Amino acid sequence: DEFVDVAGTFENRARDNKKRREITSNQRAVTRFYIDELDNRNNGRNLRGQLTVFLAMSGVGKSHLARYIGKCAAYDDGLDVLHLQLEGSEAEVLDAYSASLVGMQTYEYECGRVNEHTIESFRKQMVQYAGTLKVKAYPAFGKEISTIDVRNDAENYKKKYGHYPSVLIVDSLDLLTDASGRVWGPKDIRHKRIAVAQDLKKIAQDLNCWVLATYQATIEDTEWVNNEKNVLNGYNLSEAKGMQR
Repeated sequence: DEFVDVAGTFENRARDNKKRREITSNQRAVTRFYIDELDNRNNGRNLRGQLTVFLAMSGVGKSHLARYIGKCAAYDDGLDVLHLQLEGSEAEVLDAYSASLVGMQTYEYECGRVNEHTIESFRKQMVQYAGTLKVKAYPAFGKEISTIDVRNDAENYKKKYGHYPSVLIVDSLDLLTDASGRVWGPKDIRHKRIAVAQDLKKIAQDLNCWVLATYQATIEDTEWVNNEKNVLNGYNLSEAKGMQR
């Protein structure tokens, strides 16, 4: 109904809120970046319902960082992680994650240079894993991916496993479009990115999970950027209001 009756929906909404609260109270808190400086800054606050974006130049390790957090969240803290890979192949991200589990280079794992001793050690290590790490990769030459697809993936995850992921990783945000269906022009990129970020923030709140995304920045003068006096942080950006703590 377009117009909702407040009194008429009181009881149902009260029961729904109670049920939602019970589910939320039983969920484990998500509090760690697994990076000392960021963990100190976060100071134990729950990251559920929050969106975190790691923005950096191409080739500096954004995807590696996202995978590091995903691995630690799943296998150190026992959380359920869903990683959506929007660039690169499925094999690439799976091999990178797998290599990290046994502390070897991705190239070595890709080449099949895993000896029996390493495999046996992994089997013993796997028994201690409490969390899960699932990966979905989108084809490089498929349709444009939107935040609606991200939401649908989370819903399909819940249908299959009975709950939403605690951590949802999106690599990379700049390959997403928003849920509006609008055709964005080249001059609208900034506003498109803001719309995508707002959608991801809403997903984090609706699913009560931590959404972690990477974003590739185009930086022409790296030395200028490395000067902290020339860089604005989130507190200085008007579009960040309401999107961060």
